[in-house]
Amino acid sequence: GARWSPASTQTLPSAPTSLDVLYRNGTGDFQSEAKGINSSLKTVGWSGASSTDPNRRAVIYNGEWQDLNDQHFIHVSSGWTLQSAEAISDNNVIVGVGVLLGIQKGFILVPRVNGN
Repeated sequence: GARWSPASTQTLPSAPTSLDVLYRNGTGDFQSEAKGINSSLKTVGWSGASSTDPNRRAVIYNGEWQDLNDQHFIHVSSGWTLQSAEAISDNNVIVGVGVLLGIQKGFILVPRVNGN
């Protein structure tokens, strides 16, 4: 199943809050950017060396950044590298930009349900 739940117990922060960066193999990326948020406070964006970094990763924030390229979100054999998540709906459907077979394209990522 999907790694995020439809309901959130988080409350709105009273001041700006750092979302930090994605950590890969114990090393943090240099930059991250939040691009969209839903009513459950799930935030999506990217993390990498810069906004033009070909190795930047589309991410979701739910206490810490999680790489949307992780096997819990997409199948490894899909051929996609998800680079930036631009928006997330209240039912956790995510749209963004990625690379498929060397060509940059838009993507839509629908949460898997149990059994899929």
